[in-house]
Amino acid sequence: MPLTALQPRLEDFFSRKGLAKRLITALVLVPGCLVFLYLLLWASPMYISEARFAVRGQNTAPAMDALSSLFRVATSTQGESYIVLDYISSLDMVEKLDAKLHLRAHYADKARDIWFRLWGNATQDELRDYWQWAVTTSFDPDTGILSVQVKAFTPDMALALCRGILGNSEALVNAMNERAREDAISQARQEVARAEQRVREAREASRAWRERTVILDPEAVASGLYGVVNSLEAEVTKTTAELAQTLTYMKKDSPRVAQLRNKLTVLQKQLAAEKERLAGQAKTDVPLSSILSEYQRLALEEEFAQKQLTSAMTSLEAARVQADAKSLYIEPFERPVLADESLYPRPVYFTFIYMVTSLLLLGLVSLIIAAVREHAGF
Repeated sequence: MPLTALQPRLEDFFSRKGLAKRLITALVLVPGCLVFLYLLLWASPMYISEARFAVRGQNTAPAMDALSSLFRVATSTQGESYIVLDYISSLDMVEKLDAKLHLRAHYADKARDIWFRLWGNATQDELRDYWQWAVTTSFDPDTGILSVQVKAFTPDMALALCRGILGNSEALVNAMNERAREDAISQARQEVARAEQRVREAREASRAWRERTVILDPEAVASGLYGVVNSLEAEVTKTTAELAQTLTYMKKDSPRVAQLRNKLTVLQKQLAAEKERLAGQAKTDVPLSSILSEYQRLALEEEFAQKQLTSAMTSLEAARVQADAKSLYIEPFERPVLADESLYPRPVYFTFIYMVTSLLLLGLVSLIIAAVREHAGF
């Protein structure tokens, strides 16, 4: 058909009186009423269970001045709160709840409304998208409060899912606590283990040395030898004085002088032997100075290892106390309750949204048609 023949028909169609009313009635009002009746009479009701909680820490401190509150400096628990917020909407949360509560079977029940149920063969991405629609989360950084709303086809399932979210979120926070605690004290534990190993090695070396030398305390042996040397020196001095005194009134070949000289010779030999032993110069005995030096080295090593162990254990306890002071926990102050009425879908709200959207689309199409008519000249 040529354009000249089609133009009168188009002009006749668009110039009809009451066309706008008929279009609004056919495309907005009638479908809106059908949508309202469908949502009111046939759509499967959904129940909502809500919970509100916060992630708290023992070292959480309020802002100290007005400047901090003005520029909203992030607290130590805000990062963990955002982690929990993302975890609630994650596929891992869905899989854990599905394993425990059969989430997929509930939302994909064919007895439910086809427009709001999950497809039976839904993929992981589709399941996650549906879960993000069924669960509404929000976080207020000013108060640190997380809010969770769960929609389900039965009030019992909505309550169970909301409680499951709280339980899994708390398990996540506990896992983060344990990981942070292990990271904080692992280094201190390694230092304690090294110090314990050093103490064991030092004690084993001391034990082996005592078994080899058959000397429990060489310092006591050395002290005894010093006493013997001092006693011999005193006896030599006394005998020498006595000999000198005896020579003043007796002859050199007298029995008494000979006795004193023999005694002095024996004492001097014994004194020389004891001094050689102390100085480590004896050829037939183990040098006492070497024994004492090795013993002191082993004793010093054992003492230092014990001090290192004490310091490492003190550091471990300090790290454990500090890690416990930084622990996080879930503080629910509005626990989920069993819903006693259906709050979703909302027929009036959804019908209003549909009608407003239809009017906007109809207006947009009318503007396009008017532009086409003006450009075409009819």
